[in-house]
Amino acid sequence: MENHSKQWWQSAVIYQIYPRSFYDSNGDGIGDLEGIAQRLDYLQTLGADAVWISPLCLSRTTNFWDPDPALGTKEDLETLAVRAGERGIRVIVDAEGPPKGENTSSLLEIGRRQDRPYYYSIWHRNPADGTVGLTFQGEHELLDQQEGREKWDLAPLPLVKFKKVFTKWQQNLYGKGWNGLLWENYRQPRSVSRFGDDGRYRMQAAKMLGTLLFGMRGTPFLYQGEELGMANVKFDIEEYRDPELLAMYRERMAEGFDELDVMRSIYEKGSDNARTPMQWDDSPHAGFTAGTPWIRCNPDYTMVNAAEELVNQDSVFHYYQKLIRLRKKEKIFTEGGYEPLWEENENIFAYVRGTQEEELLVLCNFRGQEIPCPPMREWEEGEVLTANYDGHRAKGILRPYEAMIIKKRKEGFHA
Repeated sequence: MENHSKQWWQSAVIYQIYPRSFYDSNGDGIGDLEGIAQRLDYLQTLGADAVWISPLCLSRTTNFWDPDPALGTKEDLETLAVRAGERGIRVIVDAEGPPKGENTSSLLEIGRRQDRPYYYSIWHRNPADGTVGLTFQGEHELLDQQEGREKWDLAPLPLVKFKKVFTKWQQNLYGKGWNGLLWENYRQPRSVSRFGDDGRYRMQAAKMLGTLLFGMRGTPFLYQGEELGMANVKFDIEEYRDPELLAMYRERMAEGFDELDVMRSIYEKGSDNARTPMQWDDSPHAGFTAGTPWIRCNPDYTMVNAAEELVNQDSVFHYYQKLIRLRKKEKIFTEGGYEPLWEENENIFAYVRGTQEEELLVLCNFRGQEIPCPPMREWEEGEVLTANYDGHRAKGILRPYEAMIIKKRKEGFHA
């Protein structure tokens, strides 16, 4: 990884924005580039190093520098880049190409150069020649569906297999490439609903998932609303907008599937779960628009919103803010190796990050109940860097969705 050792994105946290649903600046019900610009202070407060606007364009293969007209103009994009840069935030967009058959996926940064105002530079590539840069894996996204079936065919999440997928990518890319770490994007359901609990333990589960992912080696990508613990929705079928979802509904109803089962699949896996408007406050339409939103807001916005979480020091937002600060402070997050613990444990996801000088223990309970924890005497005197429960931790027990990161000095660790 010597050729990637000084890349800025290795120590960054990148905030992915689905622009149609982030913030509407003109009241037409659709989020836009100016809306992103108006919320840059929020992103700076969170600690984001860059915003990834995706999707931005009508075509990512031939015209990736011209925004979808519903979102604004190229001039709006350039203005956004300037205003973001003033806050130390980079702006990136996605593209595919070049169009000559190479298996290349690129993220493009909008920046400045002396000889012209703006340019696009490729900073991520995964071409077919075997070189590896920033790599996104979606293997874990296939584990909560029936093997060999579609994503709508639900199955319980096998935590043991889930852990092995992450271990494979953490260890196999060590010294060779770099992981892009993410739970959510605009095609995936909300992680707190999918892998945690969006009810009684919503806050604990959202913080646990953040702890697990941010503790790993790679670049964390935080999808809009994830830092609030935004959850899935349960709409009537007429209120959904995703063409794939609606086509599946029509096909399965025509084939005689039970409607309750079809709707349950939509509630669990529909992409519109991630596309409901960003929940800014408890005013009408969650403060997203002064007009009528292109898709209905999640009704829980009166309780789950940025305005409330910014003032609540125990909120999911403040917990992510702390995780971001930790990653920038502790070099072990970017430099340390990865060793899984208790690989066959069906309730706990735990691993150690280590260098020759120190180690981190990341410990996460994936269940909504108390779970016995294997002995950890060697960690009892360690420094708790972060935890999603306040107060003294009970020995031998992990509380529902409990998570923590513990640091200690140790000699002789080898990745």
